[in-house]
Amino acid sequence: MSPFTFTGSTGFTSNTTLSCLSLTEANTGVDLISWSTGATSTFSYNRTVSIVQGQTVVTLTGEITSGWFQGATAVETITSVALDLGACATAEGITSTYGVSELTITGS
Repeated sequence: MSPFTFTGSTGFTSNTTLSCLSLTEANTGVDLISWSTGATSTFSYNRTVSIVQGQTVVTLTGEITSGWFQGATAVETITSVALDLGACATAEGITSTYGVSELTITGS
């Protein structure tokens, strides 16, 4: 089997509860990727977060554990607009954000 590289953009909705103090803490997770064909893949990852030039950059690094591209490595980078950290001091907090995501899957 010859090596392949697939790079693309993905849109997603994530319902995650974080505090303003835990925003940049590393953790792990599992996402279900739904492809336009109706097929799915499971992505198990380690999550890191950094603040770069006022933007929140989330990096998910791991492996496709089932479905299309099973066994391949994957990296998803999600760049979000700068968060209104002043909202952290309010009772409601930050309720949502948006950004751009790029998913790269490589393997053989």
